[in-house]
Amino acid sequence: MLPKPKYSINKELEVHFVGVDEPNNGRMLWKLKVKYKGKTINRLLFGGNWHYINFEIKEWQLEDEETGICYIPVEARARLIVPPNPKIIELNQCGLSTIKFIGNRFAYGQLMEIFSDKIVVTDLKKFRSQTFRLEQNQYIKNAQWIDGNTIDVAYLERVDGIHTVKNVFINF
Repeated sequence: MLPKPKYSINKELEVHFVGVDEPNNGRMLWKLKVKYKGKTINRLLFGGNWHYINFEIKEWQLEDEETGICYIPVEARARLIVPPNPKIIELNQCGLSTIKFIGNRFAYGQLMEIFSDKIVVTDLKKFRSQTFRLEQNQYIKNAQWIDGNTIDVAYLERVDGIHTVKNVFINF
């Protein structure tokens, strides 16, 4: 069963799920049709015929309510859609994003991308990103904004086969 479509607050952006694909070795991806103001923008957004996003999208927040900027978790290299033109911003490369993507959050004029091995924070005015990685054998479970400079990260630490849930605050 396909997920329900996602819409921006003003309904100008529509994200329609048209299929699921497994290009190789269990790598599951959603195929999309994306419209902006009624026109399909797949070529502009994806740059070709590869219209796929990460499979785990339960924690995908489409839009920043303050700026109207939308986030599309394109496999390997997510995109931002900046209204009103729209302008497409490609974010930093994230190999194996479809198995590492947990979700994203908008707050404080920033985008936080949450992956199992790192947190990437992008300033929505300058479109500059900072990456925060945990130690080896630590796997991010979730993250929340505390304020505009602090993120609370819940992670799983594995030592000698024992898993422990811990938290760390990231300040930047």
